[in-house]
Amino acid sequence: MSFSPAKVASILLTEFGVPDDNDAPTREEKKIARRFAAILRDGAAASVDVETDENLGSDVPTDDESDWDYCDDEAVTVDQVTKAIQHYRSSSKGYRSLSSMGARFRWIRNDHHLRKLRRIGNEQQEALETRARRSLQMKRIAVLLHEEVKEKMAAGWIPFLTDLLGSFSEL
Repeated sequence: MSFSPAKVASILLTEFGVPDDNDAPTREEKKIARRFAAILRDGAAASVDVETDENLGSDVPTDDESDWDYCDDEAVTVDQVTKAIQHYRSSSKGYRSLSSMGARFRWIRNDHHLRKLRRIGNEQQEALETRARRSLQMKRIAVLLHEEVKEKMAAGWIPFLTDLLGSFSEL
């Protein structure tokens, strides 16, 4: 079966119709028409592969696509991962075996899944520790700033915002 650009143009004409006005085409319309013409020429030269399947997609990965291998892994919710991490750490040893985790959580099937779970658990723990350290540092800074302002006010100093910012930056 041969490809006919005229048939494609005919289909487009029936779809969109012929313009009623006699105005000259705009620059954007000309650019799009040139693109369509190039596609039709490529189709006539049989240098275009036409997908007939409904699952069309790009082979170029985008930012919103992950490196997830759809054949090997399955989607797991954050809640499931959190429960699995809690169960993994709840043992008296501090960890559980692959067979124990696999029996409780069917999506953990091999050592790779268990390593990923441990990595996620460690990342969550580091994030909590970092937030705790920052919180302690901010409390310490607040106490030091409060003490310094109290001392200066006792000496008769009237605090202004710029003075407070200067004191804060010295801490």
